[in-house]
Amino acid sequence: MKKQNLIILLSLIFLLNINCTSKSKDTQTNIPKNNISVEKQITPDSFTFYIPLNYDKKEYSIKVVCEKDSIYTDISSITSNLLLPKEFYSILQDNFGLANWVMHTDYKTAYEIYKDLKFKRPDLVEYKKSKFGEFSSKLLYIVDVDEDGYVDILLLDLQNSMRDNDVYVMFKGSKNGISYKDFSIKRLSMDGIKQVNTL
Repeated sequence: MKKQNLIILLSLIFLLNINCTSKSKDTQTNIPKNNISVEKQITPDSFTFYIPLNYDKKEYSIKVVCEKDSIYTDISSITSNLLLPKEFYSILQDNFGLANWVMHTDYKTAYEIYKDLKFKRPDLVEYKKSKFGEFSSKLLYIVDVDEDGYVDILLLDLQNSMRDNDVYVMFKGSKNGISYKDFSIKRLSMDGIKQVNTL
């Protein structure tokens, strides 16, 4: 009888041992082999990009700071190391809100686009004076429009442009710097260099 009880006891211990080992293996298989977590790329709440400018044989840039506003892109600041009239910044600010090819309204999309461009947009600026009917849409033209020996800046004015006719505001270069005269705004139609004076 004692021998039979001993065999039963040993059998139970053996079964318990196998059961515990099995559970332990199951538990281990559910645990990751290593604790390396895949880091998701987090889009920052702001980013800065630059528009390089070559003006009067010197290098400058326009610095644009973009911030996340809910899901939208908010231009929080525009500055430049080239001395420009305040009207230039206000027209440029409006342009960012009106053209997806300049700034996408969806913040994440805008960030990804500018990240791919290494946060620089030299493609927004043109330095060649084109012939009649050969203009292409650019944000800025840096040329001597009136051929007086001083470089002028033409800034795209999307507020006043039409689908088939881009309008540019002219910022006049002179020995005293770049000026904007609000009493006689000079705009250039891209349909040939045709000046339109408005009072």
